[in-house]
Amino acid sequence: MIPSRTLESVAEAGPLLADHGVSRAVLVVDTELEHSATADALRLPLARSGVSVQVHPVSGPGTLTGALELGRRLEDADAVIALGGGSVMDRAKAAVIAGSLQEAATSAEPGHRPGALVVTPRDAMRMPIVAVPTTIGTGSERSANTVVEAHDGRVLVSCPAIKPAIVARDPRGTRGLGAGAVVAGTFEALCRTLAPYVGSAADRAEADELALAVATRLVRLGERVVDDPATVEDDTLRLELSRLSGLSHTSSMHRGRSPFAYKAWYVSHELSWLSGASKSQALAVTLPAVWAAVAQGDSQWGDTARADSAGAVLGRATTDARRGAHLSLALLARDWGVVPTFRQPVAPGELAQRVHARWAVGLPHMSTVSAASLARVSERILTPESHT
Repeated sequence: MIPSRTLESVAEAGPLLADHGVSRAVLVVDTELEHSATADALRLPLARSGVSVQVHPVSGPGTLTGALELGRRLEDADAVIALGGGSVMDRAKAAVIAGSLQEAATSAEPGHRPGALVVTPRDAMRMPIVAVPTTIGTGSERSANTVVEAHDGRVLVSCPAIKPAIVARDPRGTRGLGAGAVVAGTFEALCRTLAPYVGSAADRAEADELALAVATRLVRLGERVVDDPATVEDDTLRLELSRLSGLSHTSSMHRGRSPFAYKAWYVSHELSWLSGASKSQALAVTLPAVWAAVAQGDSQWGDTARADSAGAVLGRATTDARRGAHLSLALLARDWGVVPTFRQPVAPGELAQRVHARWAVGLPHMSTVSAASLARVSERILTPESHT
């Protein structure tokens, strides 16, 4: 096994893999990045280190069929390298456990297709995954989860074996990202940092302190980009945002919290699927609605005092901490230009019913939220004024 490592340059990946006996690797790369400077900086050291590379370009979201196809390519490989955004990393992860994933997916009852699966690999072999992120926000390089399209939806798959062993952060990977993409990614990381904090207490004060400190820094850096879009050309700023995004997945930040504290994610996950909005856009209307329920005393979604602490962090960006967490977050999303674009209309009842069916029936993720509370939050999410 390769010990977990974070590299400051993709050039370091080749020698490290070779030192651990890797001779054949599959490079899963976004089609737009196949001939990029980052890809070249990765391939040349691999070749010099004696690691042969088979390139597998991909585009679009990953599917179960695609995972099985890529999984067959991995049969003769010693490692898989994912170069791209969250969807590319998700594809590589799913391919590593493709056989077990198919068994788990097809064993679900035909009348009930859950939104989440926990997968145990059929054998003890764990293929090391090298993640080279080229976007900001998903933090997938630090996660033991992947998202796969299957059964008329996106399924969240959890498996310890798919957490990348090596993360290579290279400023070349995120060069060319526009200010809008950087800000949207920063907003996604901010939501992933604060939502679990509000949703559940940690068992150590350090975890809460880390969450608030990371959130504060994300807000400040996001404001800097909004105020001066040219700052996205700063390699140091993008690298810091990438690191902070990854931190939002780490156990240090969420130690002792309920593993299902991020209930807004399950709702926004389904809203994104139904509406065609991006994850950050869906969160921009979902999390304020969830925090509004918390402010009204609905403890099924989180704690009021913790929401106030989150609002104080956000209030620094909106200049008025007294508005409450839900209004501060909604204003921040507006000011940052993270507003939903729904390609398909969604009715509140449709959203509530889908979330309940995929995340509450037979699953613990949303089982503690009543149908009435879910209906109220869905109504608030989809009211016209929440989109502006």
